[in-house]
Amino acid sequence: MNKKEWREVEVASGSGHGNARGVARIYGCVTNGELDGVSIMSRDGLEAMITEQHNQTEGLQERPYHQALGVLLNTPEAVYMGPNRRSFGHHGIGGSIGLGDPDAKIGFSYCCNKMHAVGTNGPRAARLIDALYSVG
Repeated sequence: MNKKEWREVEVASGSGHGNARGVARIYGCVTNGELDGVSIMSRDGLEAMITEQHNQTEGLQERPYHQALGVLLNTPEAVYMGPNRRSFGHHGIGGSIGLGDPDAKIGFSYCCNKMHAVGTNGPRAARLIDALYSVG
């Protein structure tokens, strides 16, 4: 996947590329409303973005998803994003995840260097997310 040809292809919900620092920074600026002193999203905009639009069971792997505008909402049984049910983000391939917590005003991302089985974020991501909240 780390090839120019793959990065040039447009795949809906599947062709985002970044590293952990960049993804965490995006979620952090969305939850805080600004990046480097520049306002990028109002609190009302954030609340609209994380308002549930629908929830359904994903057919292929039969996992529940709660979806908002461009993000998944924290669904611990499918995509664990910490203790706050208002957290939002998206999981990536092999166990990677990026999330924002609008109440704690944090952005977090974990990009793995070993693939985890498809279907969950795996144990590493959950342990890192729990460690993040334990120091809060």
